[in-house]
This record gives sequence, structure tokens and C-alpha cells, in this order.
Amino acid sequence: KGPDREKYEQKIRKLHLKRVAFRTMWLSAEDYPLLL
Repeated sequence: KGPDREKYEQKIRKLHLKRVAFRTMWLSAEDYPLLL
């Protein structure tokens, strides 16, 4: 979703982190407070 999602996922992949996992969630403005 979001226009910058792919850009940030590429940056994360370039870090080559071995023991870190990222899970990206792109929420609507209405859903974001529910996550917090």
C-alpha cells in the first residue's frame, strides 16, 4: 500500500541484518490508533 513502501523495504533489505526481522504494516489513518 503506501507510495513509499517499496522504497523503505529496499532500504531494510540493504542492511543485511542477520538477527532482525521487520514486519511492515501500512495502516489507514483510522486503523493506526487501534494498533497502538
